[in-house]
Amino acid sequence: MNSESADPTKPPRPRAYLRLVLAPTSLYIIGVTIAAVSHTHSVIPEVLRIAALTLAAIYALRQRNMTIWILWSMFAGVELGLDAPSLALNLHVFSDIFLRLVKTIVAPLILGTLISGIAAHGSLKEVGRLGIKSLVYFEVMTTIALLVGLAAINIPRAGVGLSIPTS
Repeated sequence: MNSESADPTKPPRPRAYLRLVLAPTSLYIIGVTIAAVSHTHSVIPEVLRIAALTLAAIYALRQRNMTIWILWSMFAGVELGLDAPSLALNLHVFSDIFLRLVKTIVAPLILGTLISGIAAHGSLKEVGRLGIKSLVYFEVMTTIALLVGLAAINIPRAGVGLSIPTS
C-alpha cells in the first residue's frame, strides 16, 4: 500500500469508492427485492437491509461527507416506511419543519449573496460589461425558472381531482 492511499484526508480512488458504495447498495436492493417478491414476512430481507444500512453508516462515519449522509438518510427513511409505516407517518412533522427551514433560508441566502457580490464591486462602471451581463443573466434565468415551474405544474395539472380525506 502506498502512502498516497493511506492518507485518511484524501478521498478514496474511484474504484475503491465504487466498491465501498456498491456493497451496501446491492445488499439493500437485494433485501427490498426479496421482501417485495416473497409477500411473506421473512427475517432475511430485514437482516439484509439493516446490514446494508449499518455498512453504509460505518462508511459515512469514516468519510464525513454530507452527500453520503443524505443518501443514507433516504435509505433509512425507506427502511422505516417498510418496517414501521405507522411510525413513519407520525414523523411527518420533521419533514414539515425541514421544508419550512429550507424555504426560510434559501431566498434570503440567494438575495444576500447577490447583494454582497454586487456591492463588493462598487459601481457598475467599475465592473463594466461583466456587471451588466451578470444582471441580465440573473433576470433572464430567474424568468426562465419561473416559467418552467409554472409550466411543470399547470400543463400536467398535478393534483386535479384528488380528494383528500379529512381527519
